[in-house]
Amino acid sequence: MDEQKFYEYLTNKTAQVFQRSPIKQKQESLGLQWNYSVCATPIQREKGIVFGLNWRAGKNKPYPIPDPNIMPDGGHIKNYPFVIRGKCYFSKYLGLDVDHPDFNYTNLCFFRSYDTADLEERDWDNSMELFIEYVDYIDPPFLLMLGTSQVKRLRELPLLSGELDKHIHFTSKALYSSYSVLLKNGSKLICVPHPQSRLSNTTRNELWKKACRILDE
Repeated sequence: MDEQKFYEYLTNKTAQVFQRSPIKQKQESLGLQWNYSVCATPIQREKGIVFGLNWRAGKNKPYPIPDPNIMPDGGHIKNYPFVIRGKCYFSKYLGLDVDHPDFNYTNLCFFRSYDTADLEERDWDNSMELFIEYVDYIDPPFLLMLGTSQVKRLRELPLLSGELDKHIHFTSKALYSSYSVLLKNGSKLICVPHPQSRLSNTTRNELWKKACRILDE
């Protein structure tokens, strides 16, 4: 199955799974249409995957149902605030070009919500299956998760080969962490603080550097 066919397949499957997910019922009760999304870049096999928790939605803004025949071209992600903030780290540690995305961008949960707290456990469970199919098809050399507040979600993935390695950086004010782990398929998974979190450049560099060491192993 080529990339376009897989996108069509996964978008249609996401639409079906979404129908039985609690977040859809919540949207309807609020009179909103947040819907869902599979990815924001073209599906590129054997390229890295960058992902967050879930697609956010404006409080009263409707979002169209994705057309399974039109795969996103990724041209707009360079304008995302977190991409602008993280651009130098993506390039320095992973060699990624955000201006001409040579990687895949998605979210762990394909369903949109105003806030992550709107999602119920069944939403996460339903979407995890879709995310795993996405990863299995792409077969990436690495996965980069942005944000550590919900790192427990990574521990629920059956893709992991073992426990997450936690990398700690101390400052005079707080303790910060990043994570890394080998997946069963040989891919390397890295989790770092979100680019828009309030960290010094020194702290952020240390956390990226420690987590990305797994790429050289």
